[in-house]
Amino acid sequence: MDNPPEETTFVEPDLTPEEPPTETDTYSSRRNIFRLASWANILAWLILVIYLILFIARMYYDLQQGVQFQVITLLGWLSYLSTFLIGAIWFVVLQGLSEGLYLLLDIFDNQ
Repeated sequence: MDNPPEETTFVEPDLTPEEPPTETDTYSSRRNIFRLASWANILAWLILVIYLILFIARMYYDLQQGVQFQVITLLGWLSYLSTFLIGAIWFVVLQGLSEGLYLLLDIFDNQ
């Protein structure tokens, strides 16, 4: 009952190069990043306009109350400008975020 030894077959591994990842293989969608950058840009302008309106309304209100500009001290002017500067800072931060996202999309497009 001696059986002849069975031959083992050798299977060659597949050495073909892998395909580069497609858009569906990435963790984020270009459309979502573009939408986020667009919303950041719109929100930046909206915040700037709102704070500019608040700045103008505050100065108008104080003029209606009879506050003379000659009486306003340095702290009063800083108080007025702080309202506008907060909006300007938010504007710059959101514009930077928007431009950074657009830059990242350009970098990934060129790869």
